[in-house]
Amino acid sequence: MVGGEREALEAYTDPDLDHRRAMVVEADQGLGEPGAVVSRGEGVATVVADPPAVNGAVFTVESEGEGWLVMADTFGEGWAATVDGESVPVMRVDYALRAVEVPAGRSRVELRYRPPGFTAGAWWSGLTGLVLLATGSVALVEGLRRSRRQASSPGIR
Repeated sequence: MVGGEREALEAYTDPDLDHRRAMVVEADQGLGEPGAVVSRGEGVATVVADPPAVNGAVFTVESEGEGWLVMADTFGEGWAATVDGESVPVMRVDYALRAVEVPAGRSRVELRYRPPGFTAGAWWSGLTGLVLLATGSVALVEGLRRSRRQASSPGIR
């Protein structure tokens, strides 16, 4: 555990840090106070061949004891995870990576990414499309009415 971003970067880039057996966590992640060391079991993670979505990943994890699955890709707001179907938090570790806590034994970890604002953006896009469709429909109906009026009044040009 370290106190903040600067300490996390320094600890993560320390050549003595064994990245296969340890991770650096900032205290604001809620896992302990700066300087704390938490020991956990070792395990093996396997990527499942058919992820459920383009913005996701599925792992099978086998661990001797409770531990962490640390993924070597960037943490970002919008990641959600489940372990054996139960929702769990995605933590920022090693300055910029993501991790999920896993129990002892065999687990299935599923991760999905939805960019912040995606749902609101989809709603606004749908609403905008409906407004454009309604506006276009009104213009089309009005144009048809005008052409009928002109066709029924041949003397007016």
